[in-house]
Formats: sequence, structure tokens, C-alpha cells
Amino acid sequence: MTNPKIGKMAHNAKYDYIVLARHGLVVSPLTFDTMLAEFIVDPSSRNMGLKNLAAARLGEEMTHIEELIGKGRKQISMADVAIESVANYAAADAETTLRLMPIMEKELRRVNGAKILEDIDMPLTPVLAEMEMTGALIDTEFFGEMSKDLAKRLAEIEKEIYAHTGRTFNINSPQQLSDVLFNHLRLEPPDKGRKTATGFYSTSADVLEALRGKHPALDFILEHRELSKLKSTYVDALPAAVDAKTGRVHTSYSQIGAVTGRLSSNNPNLQNIPIRTETGRRVRNGFIAGKGNLLLSVDYSQIELRIVAHMAQDEAMLAAFRAGEDIHATTAAAIYDLPLESVTKDMRRHAKAINFGLIYGMSAFGLTRSTELTLAEAEDFVKAYFRKFPGIKKYRTASAAKPRRSATWKPCSDAGATSRHCRARSTCR
Repeated sequence: MTNPKIGKMAHNAKYDYIVLARHGLVVSPLTFDTMLAEFIVDPSSRNMGLKNLAAARLGEEMTHIEELIGKGRKQISMADVAIESVANYAAADAETTLRLMPIMEKELRRVNGAKILEDIDMPLTPVLAEMEMTGALIDTEFFGEMSKDLAKRLAEIEKEIYAHTGRTFNINSPQQLSDVLFNHLRLEPPDKGRKTATGFYSTSADVLEALRGKHPALDFILEHRELSKLKSTYVDALPAAVDAKTGRVHTSYSQIGAVTGRLSSNNPNLQNIPIRTETGRRVRNGFIAGKGNLLLSVDYSQIELRIVAHMAQDEAMLAAFRAGEDIHATTAAAIYDLPLESVTKDMRRHAKAINFGLIYGMSAFGLTRSTELTLAEAEDFVKAYFRKFPGIKKYRTASAAKPRRSATWKPCSDAGATSRHCRARSTCR
């Protein structure tokens, strides 16, 4: 298991690596993972689990763990299952994984993904495993005090909401909140056709934001929702997740959690610690370094924009990066026609929304949803942006036209079909 000349393969190798490492056996080297291979072949695949992958790639139905341990209240521990049953189950997992390997190797070669697995994902697996086992140190006393502060503020906000609405209700109940806003206060829903399955108008975050300023209670309701989420999701949940043995929080880093390929974090999620509001930023102060260590924050510098600048070969954007400029501030200066040193934080924030939004196809209307700009202002911003970076506009237009040119079309063979053409398929839809 530790011989460097013998490669080890598994399905979800990181999980097994951690189990064995906690018992003193550090398996090395890890050379193949059928789960990661499936993800590289098809990031949106629904067959990441071994049982589903075996059904899809081998056409075989495997024994599911629920058949051994049950589920719900009657579920038992694997330790209570007969050894013979566990042995057969475990052996089938290992044997199936081994048979899947050559199939997945062939699939990786088909999509030119072998190097991704070999050079990136497999070397990263033990690194992530060690990160998970090390965990994150948090200041539980800090979170305890913050929880008290938030509870006090939430109580104050509730009184304000009840005073402005003229009635008491469960603010955390979407149905009761909807009833108060749209029936009791007679506010106009942003989208009258948008009702939930319960028959009430939606009170989602975007709906409440659209209503902001329409009634004095709205600002308090929005603040209550933000603080409630901070308190329940982070301030109270993180100390509860501390491992009694290590005194640290141990998240799980998934290499298949996002179709873009970036890592995801869960149980608990440590990637979405808030930063946009002052109260949200306070949560980050609860993460501390162990004695003799420090916390280092490292981030790519506008990596997506650097990639698009290279792909589009936009001279203005390339020149800004070569000069070491802040691309968002540079964009804001161009759009507002101001010197770079006169750009404010709000101007830079608008420019950032434009920079990232437009390379992913955002329209002027979409820009109004992510900023406080009017539609006319957003349209002017987009025009100014493309004047500054004409190469980006040219690249976007060419990218949209390419699939149209390469698509294969033919008349529908169904005599009863309309005269419109459809994409050639093996079966008519």
C-alpha cells in the first residue's frame, strides 16, 4: 500500500485515503480514480457514484448499501452487519472499480482528459485529504459573543418590523411574510405570476430587493433575513461543527462539486463565508491560526479576464494587464471618462460587474439586476465598454456565430411536420 512502484486506484480515492490515514496507513501513490475520470469525461454526469457508474458503463446492478444497513430509523451500523455480507459488498466494490478502470481510461483518451487526471486531479487528491484531516481552527469564544450580539440585534429588528407592519407574525415564515406584504400592506408583487407551490407570492431575496424602498418595513426585513442566515449558517453552526478530538472544523473538499472544475466545500461549507457586508466580514475574524502559524490569503488576479484577454487578443486589455493595472479600475476610468486615481469603490464595483458579466453574455438588462444602474445607464456602460475593448466584442460575436456555421441542418423527413428545418437526430422529437 505504500510501495512507490505500485500505483493504487479507487473510486472516490480521497475518502479511502482518509480512512486509512487516520489508522496510520498513508497510501501512496494514488494513480487512478474512476469517479474523477467520469467527472472529467462529463462534468454534468449523474453517474459519479459507483453504483450508478457501474450501471451506466457496465450495465450491471450492484447491491446498494441500504440493502445491508437499511435506512431511516431502522438503519444500523455497518459494524452490526454479518461479516460475510460486508465482505461480499466490499469485494464487489473493489472488483467493479477495477473493471471500470480500462473503460474510463479509454473515455479519458477520447476527450483528451488523461493528462488532467494524471497531472492535476490525482496529485491534488492527497493534498486535499491532508487539508481535510488538518481542519480549520476557529475562535469559539468569538463566535459565542457574536451570536449574542446578533440575537440582540435581531430582537430589536423584530420590534421595528412589528411596529411598521402593525402586527406580529413569524418573520421567518415565507407564507406569513407574503401575507403581510401583499395582503395586509397591499404592496405590488414585482412579478404577479410568480407564486410558490403553496399559492403565496414569492418572498425570495430578489423579490424583497425589488421591493426595497416601497415600505419602511422592507429594510428591516432584509436586514433580519441577512443576520438570521449569518447566525444560523455560520455563527452558531461553525462552533457546533468543531471536532471534539482535534478542536477544529473539518470540511470536505470535493473535486466534482462544480461543473466548472473548481473545488466545492461542504459539511460545513467554508467557501461561502460572507464578505460583502461589515457584519458578514466579522465572521471571517473567527478563523484563526494555530500557535506559531499565520493565515495567508492568496487569490488569482482576475484570472478569467486574463484568459479572455488572451483569447480575444484585445490590445487595450492586454496592455492594462502588462502594465500591472487593476483591470476593474481601468475599465471604470474608461467608462466614466475619468483619471484612474479618481475612480471610486462604487465605480470599480460597477466596472467589475461589467467585466465579468459581459464575457459571459450578460445583457444591459442583466447588468441592471446586479447593480443600481438604470437600463439607460447600463446600455451606455455596455457601449462605452466595447469602445474601450473592441477585441472583446469581436470575440463574443465570432464565438456566437461559430456554432451556427458548424451546425448540421436538414429538412425534416416527417411528411406531417411543418416546413421548418430541424437538427438531424436519430429520432424525431
